[in-house]
Amino acid sequence: MQDEVSERTVTLAVRSSKMTATVLLRALQKHLRMNQINKKRGRQNTTSAEGYRGRMTVRELMQDRAALNSIEISDENIKGFEKTARKYGIEYALKRDSSHNPPQYLVFFKGKDVDVLQMAFNEYVQKRLKVKEQPSVRMKIQELRGKTKAEDRKHPKNTRAKTQAKIKKREVIR
Repeated sequence: MQDEVSERTVTLAVRSSKMTATVLLRALQKHLRMNQINKKRGRQNTTSAEGYRGRMTVRELMQDRAALNSIEISDENIKGFEKTARKYGIEYALKRDSSHNPPQYLVFFKGKDVDVLQMAFNEYVQKRLKVKEQPSVRMKIQELRGKTKAEDRKHPKNTRAKTQAKIKKREVIR
């Protein structure tokens, strides 16, 4: 196992009119720098087709010759679903169906991703329900305004004058 790890080879293709030690050194430094950047970003050394996850076209999705499934999502919900699908690393394609009013989207995904998509869609639905259950900020503000008005009615108006008088007395004493 140790031999396999220590015996890695790297192939570099450098186009140069004259191959010198400095040209080779610069090429190796650039290669190492790119590896460090990719590690920081969390990428592996894969081709773009292998490592790609997320939104793509239907044609790109069909390149693997895998069976495709689809679900319908309404127009207002599409952005939230995209965020959840990215979180779960689902490869999917969107097609807009304009025949409905408001337009609906068909989400195509690979058959092997059915379980993952089910989990992602359940999480997405839970988030939507949670947002709908929460009262809006405007409603909370109106509620608080009503409470403060009710409290103001309970207290006599001259209490404000009394508190200001107490503050002035404290300032005079100091």
